Amino acid sequence: MKKRKTTYGVYGLIEWGARIPFGKGCVQISFSGGSKTPNGIIPATYTTDNPVIQLAIEQSPDFRAGKIRSVRTIPLNEEIRVHTNPAPSLPVVEAPAAGVAPQSPCSAPAPSPADVASGQSPCSAPEQASSVAAQRQFRAEGVPVPEIPSPEAPSAALSPEPEVMASGSIPAASESASAPHVMEFACLPDAREYLKKEFGYEEREVRTTAQAKSAARSHGLEIIIA
Repeated sequence: MKKRKTTYGVYGLIEWGARIPFGKGCVQISFSGGSKTPNGIIPATYTTDNPVIQLAIEQSPDFRAGKIRSVRTIPLNEEIRVHTNPAPSLPVVEAPAAGVAPQSPCSAPAPSPADVASGQSPCSAPEQASSVAAQRQFRAEGVPVPEIPSPEAPSAALSPEPEVMASGSIPAASESASAPHVMEFACLPDAREYLKKEFGYEEREVRTTAQAKSAARSHGLEIIIA
């Protein structure tokens, strides 16, 4: 989707500082340059190529009521980039062929009471005995292999007990910080007046552009001065 540069106008006004509601906050927009001449009325205008500001204006009650109008639109060659998370990949499970019953990893009969008391399944002992025999053969040939517990002396390293953290708790996943709300001002005095009115700053605290931006960030805002 291509970006566009749109000029919005308000007829009958020379200047107008509009507060456009957007989400949980609002966007401060300054319309200027309006006049009335013998040839007609020149509206107070505001121009932006920011798609977020354009969306806020065109979804506002003033735009829908006709107070704010779209004067002209210029298409741009720049694409609007939208970042999305990739869809999670799902494991592929192959279905068994028709007429073939799925095979169980252990086809031995049901465990006896003695197996249940010892904590072993009917197929665990033969498998472990085979693994231990292979381990001994590899070691005789000089091939290094990891230690495999035998059926008679299972290794303590393979204990089924889960590892418990020292603090006894699992750290919670950190939540991603929400992106700051963007507000665009025509000049530094407009941004300064907004911060003084909304958050009670004094003139000396937001005298420069850097001070104004720093004050806005402390309230979750990102200001842009055209």
